[in-house]
Amino acid sequence: MKKIILTNRISWLESNWTWSEDQPLSCFIPKDTRQTEEVAQFLKDRPDVSWIDHDQLFQQKRDNFEQDYVKFMAQVNINNHSFVWWTMNFTTKNPLSTDIIFKVFCFFCVVGLADELDGDLLVITEDLRLCRQLQIWSKDKEIQTVNCITNKRSLKDW
Repeated sequence: MKKIILTNRISWLESNWTWSEDQPLSCFIPKDTRQTEEVAQFLKDRPDVSWIDHDQLFQQKRDNFEQDYVKFMAQVNINNHSFVWWTMNFTTKNPLSTDIIFKVFCFFCVVGLADELDGDLLVITEDLRLCRQLQIWSKDKEIQTVNCITNKRSLKDW
């Protein structure tokens, strides 16, 4: 069974991952942060790690996602006959400029990678919401989602 492992901790990788040059681990960082950079530095020189360039992946997927998203939002507006709808920030013609839509886009990128790759996928992220959504998505798939994210709690999470 394929795995999607989500982590932001070097300690988890050191103690729990079995490294194998026969089956390299594909790594993806949806959003660069100080913490994800530390994990990337730890993995940088490993021969059993293959990196997925997020700039290149985002560039490949962005146009179709934005077109589909704008069409979807237009249809929702038509169905609900609301002019107020267009004042909301998530209805922008540049949807990736909003945090919530960027997170949806990242989810679709990870799902696409999970479908395309033969082996396991390591997603280096601090985003617990992305992890929860991937766990829901993978329930009826032949994919196991492993949550190894440690986040400090904040008032935003309540």
